[in-house]
Amino acid sequence: MRREGIEFKWPFLTEKRNYEYFDAQARVTAPIHYKGTRNFRGLEVYYFEQTIPWTKVKIPKTLPVRGLTPESVARTGTTRWYTTVRKFWVEPLTGAPVYGEELHREELRGGALLGDRDKVTAFAGHVKMREDYITHTVDLVKSQRLLVLLMTSWLPWGFLTLGVLLLALALYLEARSRRPSGPAPSSTEEPSPVSA
Repeated sequence: MRREGIEFKWPFLTEKRNYEYFDAQARVTAPIHYKGTRNFRGLEVYYFEQTIPWTKVKIPKTLPVRGLTPESVARTGTTRWYTTVRKFWVEPLTGAPVYGEELHREELRGGALLGDRDKVTAFAGHVKMREDYITHTVDLVKSQRLLVLLMTSWLPWGFLTLGVLLLALALYLEARSRRPSGPAPSSTEEPSPVSA
């Protein structure tokens, strides 16, 4: 299956716009919406949010109940459904997500496996980044912002300016070298005869 859109990592120089984001659970690409600029631990970040509505997804290959396989679950007619609200706080210069969380829910629906119930919650949670990971990421982003700024802005403009200056210098030196060095010959002088 071909994946389109970003997944977790944003591009350098992230813009204030919506992006296409690939959801690995639902195997779909859907918009993740820019919702504004925020301050996160001393960094100016862009806040993005994506909602994946209830979607039928595959049963995992490995299940926590011994002897239960995706094929045996499928034979019962039970299906797995998933929804999430995904949130990211992205440092725009580096494209690094410095914080993220998901409001994630999964349900098993229908079929003989559930007995007389229509659906059973398989997972419901507020998944967040660990504090040590957040601290490490924020420190790393702060230390690398200057390098990214150097590579994306200062160096290209600096080399362009240097190139223009060197071109101007080369043209000046070329024009200067083509000027006659001595006084111009007088137009009243007769040329000396040549003998053979």
